Amino acid sequence: MLSRPFVGAERSNQHTAIRPQQIWLEATERAFIDINSARSTLVRARELGHAVAIDDFGTGYSSLSYLEGLPLDALLIDKSFIDTISTNSATNSVTAHIIDMAKTLKLKIVAEGGETQAQADYLAARDVDYGQGRLFARPMPASEFVADCRR
Repeated sequence: MLSRPFVGAERSNQHTAIRPQQIWLEATERAFIDINSARSTLVRARELGHAVAIDDFGTGYSSLSYLEGLPLDALLIDKSFIDTISTNSATNSVTAHIIDMAKTLKLKIVAEGGETQAQADYLAARDVDYGQGRLFARPMPASEFVADCRR
């Protein structure tokens, strides 16, 4: 995590219709190795009006206490956990626990890598806020995304 990533950020979108609240910043757990630096960067991002999410949750190095002690708005569940939904994997129950923990902390929840209807149904039944993955939309160039949004 850079120590000064938001220098000039206040002006960077002044000629667009994009509001700061529409931009979510994602930080991986590895960014929390220096917890004090991470906290000050996240506080600054939120002061600018951005939402802050922890990305790839469960795959990094952070302590669970970081979730409570950092100014976070959302938790992105890593695809590796979403892939275990509706399988006999030993870790398939972890996803439900991550969802429950995020709800307890009043964080928005994003499920990364949704590729099957069974996964989408599971996540919807547990009131997960957002899903990302090929089931919802494939990766696309920015120009195609804009055109798709205009339709």
